[in-house]
Amino acid sequence: MKLGLALSGGAVRGAAHVGALMAIENAGLAPEVVAGTSVGALVGALYASGIAAGDLALAFGEIGWSSLLGPRFPKPLSLFDGAPTERLLRERFGLSTFAALRLPFAAVACDITAGHEVVLRDGDVVDAVRASCALPGIYPPIARGEQLLVDGGIVNNLPIDVVRAMGADVVIAVDLLPPWRALGAPESLAEIWERSLNLLVRGNHPAADAAEVLVQPAIAAFSLTDFGGVDEMIRLGRQAAESALAEAGLGGVR
Repeated sequence: MKLGLALSGGAVRGAAHVGALMAIENAGLAPEVVAGTSVGALVGALYASGIAAGDLALAFGEIGWSSLLGPRFPKPLSLFDGAPTERLLRERFGLSTFAALRLPFAAVACDITAGHEVVLRDGDVVDAVRASCALPGIYPPIARGEQLLVDGGIVNNLPIDVVRAMGADVVIAVDLLPPWRALGAPESLAEIWERSLNLLVRGNHPAADAAEVLVQPAIAAFSLTDFGGVDEMIRLGRQAAESALAEAGLGGVR
């Protein structure tokens, strides 16, 4: 049985991915292939490089927007510079190429020129992660040959099918997109943006039964941009994964 891991997009809610990984490790499970979209690609690449979930939890608690965003003035195709994210991944975490990773890994992006999904599995892993996380208008797109790559959440926010294509027989999928719920009229530009993004991304999500184990942390109350809730999101991610794994009869808490 080859175990695969699919990690969705979700911005700062990606902290819940770390909690889910902690539960997976604690259950004695070892995913053999990993695919991620947006923040799922970031967490997935770090995990595939061999960084333990506990160390990822410590790192997530120290990261803030100051370490991820460049100058706050418009670039030709984005509001922010992606150089700080690149430095973080290369210098602090030591990411380099897909070939240097310990586990097979794929990052999902979208070619904004052709309008289709691009699955990245070779070359520079930092550029692949940056492409998968390049929310249009916020982070700059990444050029790859004739392609111009942006956030994969536009086309495939929960890449269960990619993990299957990598040979996984059993897929654990961690979905950070909360179910839609009526909230009344939005009160800020940020709320309009977040709700619109939720609706856009939910349109490309697979069916709930597409994975053998579906982990859905209860993180709807947390903003996509608030690092203040990282510790609680890690806890909720771990809690949700423990419940989902127990229900599926996978592993046992060590």
